[in-house]
Amino acid sequence: MKPLIAFLAALAVIVPSIAFAADDRCPIESLSIADITKGISQAPTCDVALKMFQKCSVGTSGDIGIGEVVTQKCEALFKGKLSAQQTRAYSHARQVCDSKYAKEDGTMYRSFEAFCRAQAAHKAATPFFQSVKPQAK
Repeated sequence: MKPLIAFLAALAVIVPSIAFAADDRCPIESLSIADITKGISQAPTCDVALKMFQKCSVGTSGDIGIGEVVTQKCEALFKGKLSAQQTRAYSHARQVCDSKYAKEDGTMYRSFEAFCRAQAAHKAATPFFQSVKPQAK
């Protein structure tokens, strides 16, 4: 009886972990940068695009183009809507992203910069999330 209880206890721990890991995988079957970029460009919202970027990033300079798609999707939400103070804050955040890893060599650091810029755009867009409804397909 004890081996059965131990097995069931182990199963109770493993099954939710597997389900959680499945949710954390990139939803785009092909892991080519072109397919990831296309998939993220079709994301219904800035928030979804950033989450997809987090799950589908490749950790190299290939993330630059992917991150730019996320940044543009998020910027579209607040283009022409930011106050002067918000505009300065966003501009400063982008400058920080551009300079933070500027002296570092390696494609991994270009990925970090792309993530930083996408996250800055996402943060600036957050107040405008409710004003845009995703298009129905």
